[in-house]
Amino acid sequence: MDLQSEKMEEIYDYCQGYDGEAITRHNDFNHFIHRIGLLLDAGFDTNDEGMKRIANKILSDQSEEGAFLSTLQISKNYGGTGLPESGWMLCDFPVLLYFLIKMGYEKDNRVKSAINYLINLSDQNGWRCKGSFERFRGPGRKEDHCPLATLYALKVFSLLPEYHNEPFVINGIDAICYHWQISTERKIYMFGMGKNFRKLKYPTHWFDIVHVVRVLVNFEYAKGTQEFKEMIDIIKSKKTQEGDFIPESVFTAYKGWDFGQKKSPSSSLSNVINEILDKV
Repeated sequence: MDLQSEKMEEIYDYCQGYDGEAITRHNDFNHFIHRIGLLLDAGFDTNDEGMKRIANKILSDQSEEGAFLSTLQISKNYGGTGLPESGWMLCDFPVLLYFLIKMGYEKDNRVKSAINYLINLSDQNGWRCKGSFERFRGPGRKEDHCPLATLYALKVFSLLPEYHNEPFVINGIDAICYHWQISTERKIYMFGMGKNFRKLKYPTHWFDIVHVVRVLVNFEYAKGTQEFKEMIDIIKSKKTQEGDFIPESVFTAYKGWDFGQKKSPSSSLSNVINEILDKV
C-alpha cells in the first residue's frame, strides 16, 4: 500500500513508544489501538523487530478470562470512576487481538485464550456492549448488539476460516444485515447506516461502509446476502472513470495524507476498495 513513508515512520515510532496512555474515547484515531492497524496496512509484519515488540507489549497485559487489556478512562456518567484504569471493552480488546493474529500469533496460548473468550462473549444477535467495568452502560438498548463491537469481533474471525460457519459468526453477520435493513428507521448504539455511513473513508478504523464490506467480504455467507450486495453496489457506483476512488469523508487526524482530503483520488483508499472488489 502506498502510504507516505515519513508519516508512517512517525506512527511506527509512536506505537513503539506507547506506554499505556488512556483511551478516553474510542474514536480517538491518534491512539495506539487504531494506529497499529495502519501499520499492518502499510505492510509492516512479523519480520520487523519493532512490530514484534509491539506484539509482546500487548501479549504481556491480559485478564484472567483472556481479554487483552488497555488503560481506559471512563466518565462517571457511563459507570466509570473518571480515572485511568486497566480493563477492556468490546471496542478495544478485539482490535488488539486482530493485530496479534495478523502478526502470526494465532497459535500462542494467550491468543487462543483470547479467541475463546471472544466467542464466549457473543450473544444471539452478535456482540453486545460489554466490558470489564461492571457499571458501564453504553448509549443504547441493552438487548441490541453493538455495531462496532460486532464489526471488530467479526474482523477477528475473518482471519480464522475454521470459524466462518459457526453460529456466533452467522449471528454477527445477520446483526449487521439487520442494521442495514432498518437503516432508515433508527440508529443502534448511536451508530447509523445512513448518509454518513455510506461515504467512502479510510483508514478502516470506525463504523463505515468501506470498513464493513472489508470485513464481510471474507465470509462466503455474508457475500450471499442482499445487504452486502447493496453495499458493494453503492461503493462501485463511486468509482471514477479512471478506476479510482475519492474520499468523501476524512479523519482529521490524517490531514495531509492522500486519504485526508476530499478533492482527488486516494491511492490508499482505492487500493483497499479494489482489494475488496477482487474478492466479491
